[in-house]
Amino acid sequence: MSEGLKIALTAVVGITVFIVGQIIMKWFIEPIQEQRKLIGEIAHALKFYKNYDKQVTKPEQIREGRAKFRNLASDLDRSICLIPLYPILDFFRVVRKRKDILAAGPQLIGISNSLGEGDFTSRRNKIISHLKIRNLIPDD
Repeated sequence: MSEGLKIALTAVVGITVFIVGQIIMKWFIEPIQEQRKLIGEIAHALKFYKNYDKQVTKPEQIREGRAKFRNLASDLDRSICLIPLYPILDFFRVVRKRKDILAAGPQLIGISNSLGEGDFTSRRNKIISHLKIRNLIPDD
């Protein structure tokens, strides 16, 4: 094999490896990281909005909290759609189980609909369980 052919072959292999690496990053790694970041945002919201009560919290803050929980529920559903081959990654436990993601969404919507109206401990505990949020301790 000539020296020029070796150089060309090396360049083609290098470019191919780079392109495959970028595809893996953009299609798999980044969406999985975004889903994990989203679960962190949910954990933050569950703690931040826990004490919102209509009696002491301003109405605009309650509206903001309700919108936040509804957005989080929508983003959680979207995260499943963004990750290709989700069932396979779910099987190998690379991502949260699809059924758990789908079960957490209605709980977030429920909190959105009732924020400020009373305690949402049972919904909060279900979300913590479904999403396996380890840094929040379920309430009694």
